[in-house]
Amino acid sequence: MRLSKAAQARAWAIALTVLTIVTALLVLSVNPLEVALAYLALEAVMIVAGLMTNIWGGLAASALSVFAVVLFNNYAGIYLRENRIFNIGTELGALMLLGPLAGGLSGGLNRLRQEADHWLAQSEALSVRDATFDTLQPEWAKTRLDEEALRAARFERPLSLLLLELVPGPEAPSHDRAQRVGALQAVIRVARASAPSPAIVAHAGGDQVLLILPEYTADQAQQSLADLRQRLAQEVYFPTPRAASDKSLGRPLAQWGAVRAGAVSLNGQTETGAALLARAKAALDV
Repeated sequence: MRLSKAAQARAWAIALTVLTIVTALLVLSVNPLEVALAYLALEAVMIVAGLMTNIWGGLAASALSVFAVVLFNNYAGIYLRENRIFNIGTELGALMLLGPLAGGLSGGLNRLRQEADHWLAQSEALSVRDATFDTLQPEWAKTRLDEEALRAARFERPLSLLLLELVPGPEAPSHDRAQRVGALQAVIRVARASAPSPAIVAHAGGDQVLLILPEYTADQAQQSLADLRQRLAQEVYFPTPRAASDKSLGRPLAQWGAVRAGAVSLNGQTETGAALLARAKAALDV
């Protein structure tokens, strides 16, 4: 029966723990105290080397350590004891296994982390909502837009769309993801306040925010856009503090950059969601 990656990592950890204890007992039993302390330090170095690399890195560290131990034993005149179990031979054998076991544990933990990252990415891809912005995911937003466009066309009802794009200014730290996310969250927060239900606010990917406005005529969409612009001019965003002493309660969004906007409407026309979104992108402020 094949063990799961978690069970494999657990087995490597148990084996490494048991062998570490056994090796320490062998070292203390076979060698004088001063020598034993040096060998215990060497044992720790081998384990760390294995954990930081892989099985082959651990094996190389063990081989070098055993070679150093043999040379020192010959130089110091330490010979095999008569006991069949507690002797230098078993000590060297245990030392030789320590590095590969530590490397195996490192590999097991890396595989476990990769599996966790894989399933986390799968979960995020299948999720309807974006956890960072608490909005619909971009692909789900497009699906919802298609549904609203079909509804509006079938029942001859108005439907409008606002597309907002955050454009960093020349002094904005655009390379800082935390700062960018904070600014984009501010735009989404204002969009929600400016367009209450049944409006739908979604992250459209990149630095764009999408507002789907069912039952909004073109004039109502323009009025909503004007109100949104006024709110954005006064809004603050909350960047990640650069230091513990930074107690800022927010910075004006205008310090980050400008917000471009485009508004389009169906007004009884038959149009797909993709075509409506394309018109909104073309209508973005120059």
